[in-house]
Amino acid sequence: MYGKLNILFYPKKLKSNTDGKAMIYARVTINGKRSEFSLGRRIDE
Repeated sequence: MYGKLNILFYPKKLKSNTDGKAMIYARVTINGKRSEFSLGRRIDE
């Protein structure tokens, strides 16, 4: 019944973004199945 859970947060700079900030993305992996999404927040690069 137990599984493996990994959560990775990383900045991702978009080419269309001109303000010099990067979006924060999260990648969640549960038992080998991966999902990636934006947190809707920006940080200075």
